[in-house]
Amino acid sequence: MPPPAMALRQLIACVLCMFLLLAVAAAAGPSPLQPQDLVGRVHTGCANTLNVVPWDCADQFIRAILSRRTADTIPVTYDCCAKLACVREGPCVDLLRRVCLPPHRGYCQ
Repeated sequence: MPPPAMALRQLIACVLCMFLLLAVAAAAGPSPLQPQDLVGRVHTGCANTLNVVPWDCADQFIRAILSRRTADTIPVTYDCCAKLACVREGPCVDLLRRVCLPPHRGYCQ
């Protein structure tokens, strides 16, 4: 049996390791969305939008979402982004903002 001082040191080391592991887990944050999660969000949140816009715009949008590209890299043409945004489907807005720059004011009128 280890001496009491050694057991206390081991206990303290164990507790410190646990706090360190918790800190690392908290700093890492939530796990990123998987492609199947994104497909589900696009299907449920943007179903009306994808049915209204031309096929090539829907295709650009879906490919951009699945490739995880951002609006900064312009994965969807401005014209398609404007057509997608003009549908104004509420649940689709956050996904559109990921891959599209907003249309100019007055475009959707």
